[in-house]
Amino acid sequence: MRKIVFLLFVIIFFVVSCGEDALVGQAGYQQLTFEQKQFYWNCWNGHCKTLLDAKDPGYRSCSLECFDQATLVSPKQASCTDSDDTDYFTKGIVKTNIYPQGKEDSCYTFPNGKTYLFEGQCVNKKYQYIQKNCAKLGSDYTCVDGKCEVLPQATANAASFLPEVVDQPEVLNAKTFGALPDDNIDDTQALQAGITAAFDQKTALYIPSGTYHITSSLQIPAGSYSGFQRALRITGDNAVIKAMAPMDAVLNVGDFWTYFTIDHLVLDANNQANYGFKAVKISLRLALVEHLLIRNALQDGLYLDRGQGSIFRHIVSMDNGGNGVYCVDCNSAVFDDVTASGNGKSGFVINRQEKGFSGPLILRSFYSINNQEHGVLIKADVEGSSLRDGWVEGNGLDGIRIETNGVLIEKNTIIGTEKSNGYAIHLIPGVNDGTKSTPKGIYSGGSKVLTNSLVGSDVYAIVKDETGTAATTILSGNKKVSSIEEKPVISLELSSLAIAKNVINVKAEPFLAKGDGKTDDTLALQIALNGATPDSIVYIPRGTYLINTGLSIPQSGLTIIGDWAIIRAASPMEAVLNISSKSKIHLRRIMLDANGLANNAFLASLLDDASLQQVAFLSALSYDLLLVDAKDVTLRGTDAWRSRGYGIYCQNCHHVVFDAVAARDNFGTGIVLNATSSSEGVQVTNLLIERNKEYGLVIEPAVKDVVIRDGWLEANGWTNTTAWFEQQGLAKIGEDWNMERTDNLRIGGSGITIDGLKTHDYAPLDPIIKRAIRLTPSASEITVVSNLFVNWGNTKYGTIRDESGLKTNKLEGNYYRTQWGNILPIINDFPCPADKTCIERPNGLK
Repeated sequence: MRKIVFLLFVIIFFVVSCGEDALVGQAGYQQLTFEQKQFYWNCWNGHCKTLLDAKDPGYRSCSLECFDQATLVSPKQASCTDSDDTDYFTKGIVKTNIYPQGKEDSCYTFPNGKTYLFEGQCVNKKYQYIQKNCAKLGSDYTCVDGKCEVLPQATANAASFLPEVVDQPEVLNAKTFGALPDDNIDDTQALQAGITAAFDQKTALYIPSGTYHITSSLQIPAGSYSGFQRALRITGDNAVIKAMAPMDAVLNVGDFWTYFTIDHLVLDANNQANYGFKAVKISLRLALVEHLLIRNALQDGLYLDRGQGSIFRHIVSMDNGGNGVYCVDCNSAVFDDVTASGNGKSGFVINRQEKGFSGPLILRSFYSINNQEHGVLIKADVEGSSLRDGWVEGNGLDGIRIETNGVLIEKNTIIGTEKSNGYAIHLIPGVNDGTKSTPKGIYSGGSKVLTNSLVGSDVYAIVKDETGTAATTILSGNKKVSSIEEKPVISLELSSLAIAKNVINVKAEPFLAKGDGKTDDTLALQIALNGATPDSIVYIPRGTYLINTGLSIPQSGLTIIGDWAIIRAASPMEAVLNISSKSKIHLRRIMLDANGLANNAFLASLLDDASLQQVAFLSALSYDLLLVDAKDVTLRGTDAWRSRGYGIYCQNCHHVVFDAVAARDNFGTGIVLNATSSSEGVQVTNLLIERNKEYGLVIEPAVKDVVIRDGWLEANGWTNTTAWFEQQGLAKIGEDWNMERTDNLRIGGSGITIDGLKTHDYAPLDPIIKRAIRLTPSASEITVVSNLFVNWGNTKYGTIRDESGLKTNKLEGNYYRTQWGNILPIINDFPCPADKTCIERPNGLK
């Protein structure tokens, strides 16, 4: 009955909220007062429920009438002012005595990709809003910062995260090496010369638009795990590189790349190359491959060998003879908005070869469409992976086929066709390859199949579980529907790069920064920042820039882009980069090196509406990254490491997103969320937290409404070598210095959700002092579901310890595994049955 009522509410709320150009939501159901909600449900139960039971369509208008009447029940609201009336071209604010701070006009992008303006206004002295499609005001209009406006054509369709700098002298142009597009002449030697020169000169290569023909693979030399200054970047203005003779791969990337970017290219194998993109060991969150179209390979379109922790975004791999994407030993790699379409084998294949390299891999917002075999195939031993928010349609065999354990499959839409000869989701027994101590037979337990929509024929819309009852697979909340109204539109076009027109190059006159690792560049950099305007970009070419006092950003609206530039403290200071009370600040491809001299690598207070991507923070005395009173800030593909204090510390943060971030090798805790006043709405997704001396992630008591989702935490509380201490200039502490002795996640606060994580650790001498997740006495309303905890020793070590004593926590669907043993459920029960592993509740707490 509760599910029915909830479903009815969702339907009613959707009807009320989604009508375009009408008064919709009227502040939204969640923003109604308690009295208004009570009035609404009394009205609905008294008038509309009977119509719904009788299947009378009139229940829709009845529901709307009840809602409208409910909004009038608001004796507290007596005043309302709107700064712009109903002006779609101006960002306004509506203030009422209930909302004295006001509600600003805003833009919102729905999951289908459409963006609408929410224009606030006063109606009967009450706040309401209009949902407006700006495109109806003109084809060139779009919603930007709470208003409809026309963007310049150069940037209106830009797919780049930020405008890119590709026209600077330090950035090499492929044409200068003789690569000329669209002339049907072999460009192999010219493009290879450009790649080699970019590698040797430690800079980026720009490939202008057009079609370039090659007769052998383009080779990117092997890189280095520690070579930030050796970072290579290849960017194209949607340039097509087309194979014209047999070869292994159109683009072949050598070993050991950590700081690496490839973007905006079309790799056309033209049925000549075995692979479109082939890479070995692209590693860690600062490695980014995005905006690629890969097609017509004889084998796999995108082939990755040990793509560990790297990020792949906005990629289409289509019409290849083998698999769209094949990834082997890809620990903690992130695939975001990747499409595999029309391939001769499977859309995505995730495999494992090396012992110990078992995942997890994160596949989110993906599309696997019309492939000849499976939509997604995860092979044996790749455990702890997460498949979320995907669209799987029309594949020849199973939609999603799982041959391993510990996989989370959630919120995917799976659609079959008449040609389908498989199941929507197929769980089969794992295969023992004899290299581990796992018992033979079925050990494919622990997978979680939740809330997926299964569409199509009776067979294809089935979750087939062949793992056996001992596998303890969770299958809940999945639904079969006969059809679905709206399908995604997969665009195969790559948008043109937005090339900055007003660029301030810090090496040019009058600034003349050297970036040679010897000269004091403090004054040159600060003058460049002081002279920048919101319509310009401060460009920092590759190099090491020494500073003797911290840099500051003088005004809002600045964009700073580096070509893997290092800004390094050369004397004691508060912060390498200090930002206070600014908004719309954007940073990309910069390393802020505190060098053991600055208290902070990056310090920001009252930062609003900002973004940081591919930024590294390291070697601070206190905090690599410190945010205080931040709002609407996004960090994506960043790395905080080697701090003698904390990696990332976020205090009083509101709606801050940490996506695909890493916190590694810090002497304190990896990530801390704290609040002295309030902190809410923080998201930490696709995280990689490892080898921090204290905790992996800590949420303090005053923090609320946080989502921690998908990622890998390993070896936190553990310092494994004396060399690490020597590197930090410290002596080892105690005889047990090499043992893990603190929790991976230590949770206080309220309204915290933790799901889709994998922790992987080693048992301490005293197993009581460390847990995968510890809920402290201050924790309440905590949701911990669908996580996998792996340990190499004591069973209790890989579990949850609940010290809160509250029944409001939801702790279910979590699993543990000891070394190479079976994955088994953690029972949310007290007292614990003798033959089970349970969530601990010390001192008799229930």
